[in-house]
Amino acid sequence: MLRTVFALFLIAHELIHVAIYATPRDSAKPAPFDPGHSRALAAVHVADHPARSASIALACTAGLAFALAGVVLLAGGSWWAPIAATAGIAGLLLKGLWFHPWLAVGVLLDLAVTVAALTGPPALS
Repeated sequence: MLRTVFALFLIAHELIHVAIYATPRDSAKPAPFDPGHSRALAAVHVADHPARSASIALACTAGLAFALAGVVLLAGGSWWAPIAATAGIAGLLLKGLWFHPWLAVGVLLDLAVTVAALTGPPALS
């Protein structure tokens, strides 16, 4: 049961990554922050368009890895952990480069997934 819940969490976390970063901006309903704008990249003179493209690519990469880890875990595969660790690290990199305070919970979730994958979560049976 716990295995299924954790696997579904990984898949849902994937959907959130992609939804936050890859959803086109609607000028009629501006978001509280621009997930395509990176203060870190702007500081080294990376223009907004390439920065946004990079955020989408990294979000989709992290999302795909989260989804794959969840599917492998649902299928009973033991190699979900390195995939989940990779996804968590990619998510942390994403949120580090495109940080906004609204993403603080996401940082904690990515960190928890990474730690669980690297150290071994409680028994997932």
